[in-house]
Amino acid sequence: MRILFVTTSSINGGAQKHIRDTFISLCQRGEEVYLIAPKGWLTDELADYESQLYKICPSLKTQKQLVKIIRKIMPDVVNTFILSAGVMGTLAWRRVRCGKLFVTVNNQVIYEGISHVARITYPMFYRWMAKYVCAFLVKSDSVSDEVRRIVYDRVPVVSIKNGVNFQRFNRNAEFSDLRAEFGARPDEIIVTNVAALEKHKGQRYLLEAVAQLKDYPVRLVLVGDGSDAEELYRFADSLGILGKVSFLGRREDINNILANSDIFVLSSLHEGLPNALMEAMAMRLPCISTDVGGIRQLVTDDKKGILVKPKSATQIKNALCLLFNKPEMAKEIGEHAYIYIYQNFRQECVIDELMKIYSDY
Repeated sequence: MRILFVTTSSINGGAQKHIRDTFISLCQRGEEVYLIAPKGWLTDELADYESQLYKICPSLKTQKQLVKIIRKIMPDVVNTFILSAGVMGTLAWRRVRCGKLFVTVNNQVIYEGISHVARITYPMFYRWMAKYVCAFLVKSDSVSDEVRRIVYDRVPVVSIKNGVNFQRFNRNAEFSDLRAEFGARPDEIIVTNVAALEKHKGQRYLLEAVAQLKDYPVRLVLVGDGSDAEELYRFADSLGILGKVSFLGRREDINNILANSDIFVLSSLHEGLPNALMEAMAMRLPCISTDVGGIRQLVTDDKKGILVKPKSATQIKNALCLLFNKPEMAKEIGEHAYIYIYQNFRQECVIDELMKIYSDY
C-alpha cells in the first residue's frame, strides 16, 4: 500500500513520535510510505528514509506543492496529523482526490485554555473536513465521543492506539546508572515526569506536591523542554525545593531515564493517549496520572495505576505517600501495568489494526 503522512509540526512531541514509529513500522512491513513535514526533529529522526520525505510545511502558500506531491505519489491513503495539517491536506486532496483521506485527531478538540475564537472555528474545520474524509482516527474514547458530536456522526470516527516498542522499552535490558547525573543521593526516591514543559502539562502541581513531602527523601526528575521551563524553575526555587528537582531538558534516552526511576507521574490538564505514560507502564513503573482525556483506557482500574484530579497537588502528594509507604503495592501496580500494555499496545498489533482500518474504510 502507498501511504502519505502529512503534518505541520516536526517538534519532539507525542504526535510526532507516533508518526515516526508508525512510519518506520509500516516501512519494515514493506509498505511504501511518504511524509510531508517541516524540517525538524521528526524529519531528523527519519533521516534514513530521506528519499521518502518532503520537507515543506503545509500551508496556503504551499498548496501547489502539496497538490504536486500528491499527484506524483498517487497514494492509496493520505493520513494527516494535527488540525492545521488536516485542513491543508484536505484542501490539497480535494484538488486530486487520489486515494482515501484519513484525519488523525491526537487530542481533544476543545480543551482548557483554548481561545474563544478557536472554540468556534475548530469545530467548523472538523465539520468541513467531514465532507471528504473516509474516517477520523482518534486516540481515545473521550475524544472519539467529542468528534462524533462535532461532526454530527456524518462519517466514521474510529479509535486507534499508540504503539509501544518493547525492544526499546524493556526493563530487563541493560541500562546505565543515571542517579549521579540526576544529582540523587542513594536513599532518594526518583519520581519522574516526561512531558513538554508547558502549562497544560501541569508540572506546577507536581512541584507543589513535592514541596509538601517534607518527610520523604524525594528527587523529582523533569524531562522535557518548553515555554514554561524558566517559570517552573523559578517556581521550584520559590517553593524551596530547587535542590530536590532535576531539570534534564529534552532527552532521547527516555527508556534509560525510566529504568532509573521509581515512580512516574503524569500531571497533565488534558491528554489524548499519552506515549509517556504508556512507556512508563511498559517499564513496570507504578504510575500516578491525572484523570483526563484517554487516561482511563490505560489506567483501567486501581491495579494498574493511581488516578488523581487535575490541578490537585494534594492528591498527587497523597498518591506518592501511598506508594512510598506500600512498596509491595507499588511493585504490583507496575507489574499489572506492564502486562496490560504488553497485551494491548505492542507496536506490531497496533500496526495490524491500522492497516485493517486503511483497508476497510
